Amino acid sequence: MKNWISGHKKIKRILTGVLIGIILFLCRKPIIDGIQEMRRIPADKIGWIVLLSLCYMTAEGAVVKQVSGIQGRPLSIFKALECAYYCAFLRIATFGSGAGLGEIYYLHKGGIETAKATGLSLVQYMLHKITIALYGITGFLLLYKIIREYTGGLLPYMGTAIAITAAIIAGIVFIALPSKASAWVLSLLVKVGGRHEKVKKKVDFLTEQARLLQEASAEMLKEGRTLIKIILLNLFKFTCWYLIPFVVYGKYGELSAVGWIAFTALTNMLAGVIPAPSGLGALEAVFIVIYSSVIGRERSISLAIIYRLVTTFLPFAIGSIIAWNQSKSKEIQISD
Repeated sequence: MKNWISGHKKIKRILTGVLIGIILFLCRKPIIDGIQEMRRIPADKIGWIVLLSLCYMTAEGAVVKQVSGIQGRPLSIFKALECAYYCAFLRIATFGSGAGLGEIYYLHKGGIETAKATGLSLVQYMLHKITIALYGITGFLLLYKIIREYTGGLLPYMGTAIAITAAIIAGIVFIALPSKASAWVLSLLVKVGGRHEKVKKKVDFLTEQARLLQEASAEMLKEGRTLIKIILLNLFKFTCWYLIPFVVYGKYGELSAVGWIAFTALTNMLAGVIPAPSGLGALEAVFIVIYSSVIGRERSISLAIIYRLVTTFLPFAIGSIIAWNQSKSKEIQISD
């Protein structure tokens, strides 16, 4: 029996290593291009953008710690950071579908029931998305004149994307907050799903997720200070990422640090409208379209690659080490 368990662990380690290798191979071109472009950037700037990425992940870990504390079982800051990097690994390894499961796994290990952990993870994801939307819309409104000057021809598309984003966020908030209206919508979904066997399972899953989200949202609203801390941490972490283009190119024409932040916030928000696994490809495309009119096509391509490398593949690389260590430890079943 011991030999079987030992062999099972070795297989998990091998599969984890193969998975990491496959992902690095598939993403080798943007990684290589990004590294080559970074070689042209002064060492001090590279240090700053790496530091900003690490600050983002530290804030993400602090958010996980705050979320876990709602149930009175706060993770240590070390475990919360480990969770943040592990989720960063799963986000790429599973093309976006496994990041939430990674957080649920860590919250469960910390003593929180799976259902509660699922609800808390959904609330955190909701606040994450709302922050991206509000940051992007606010930047667009405050710096409308500069954005219109550089990207005037794209304003109709931006307006449409902003409207879609606002509608999505409004829908999420509507479902997340318990009310008679949201309860009626959920009951209507159940009735509709019951008439079609093929969609019944999907509807049941969605209504269960909505129920968990509402329960966790109600608990979050009771913890006013915690909610404020999470919102501020989200604003801080995104500011760290949005400062990266400014650090790379500095003041550019009329673009100061605030202008760069606004453009990058808008870019990230617009990319969120495009359905793509983990946002891979969507962010780069929007980056190039938006920034080509600001700094030129070649520089926009380089900036997109550098941004992706620092914000996605650096946390993925660190998270892969944690995933490798996880594969060596005893597997813990998530069930209550």
